[in-house]
Amino acid sequence: MTFFTSVMSCFTVVLLPVAWMQGEGHLAELLAAVGICWGFGLVALGFTHRFSLRGNGLAGLLIAMACRLAPPLLVCLWLALKSDFNRASGFIGYLVLAYLVALAAETYISVQLTGFDLTAGQAKTAN
Repeated sequence: MTFFTSVMSCFTVVLLPVAWMQGEGHLAELLAAVGICWGFGLVALGFTHRFSLRGNGLAGLLIAMACRLAPPLLVCLWLALKSDFNRASGFIGYLVLAYLVALAAETYISVQLTGFDLTAGQAKTAN
């Protein structure tokens, strides 16, 4: 969980100057996008961890995937239907970038939690 938080924090720090240069409101858009992806990413990692402890890692990964994907997708859909696209395009861009960074970090952690050995290409067995 610390790795995920540090990756998302670094992402935010790197994009802070970009949001500041874009002008008023972009900093709030960046923080909202990172908050959505960070929050639901942590929830998804919780599902992965809980299900992997029970020996059902695949179900946890599938529930985590739905939990990670649905909120940003629904936010983008809502913005596309309710607002002017030019006004919301900055937020959608930040949301897509934050989602991709969160996805990479969370996938790495999820593989570690489920006990899959990346070097051997198979699941670790309990001795």
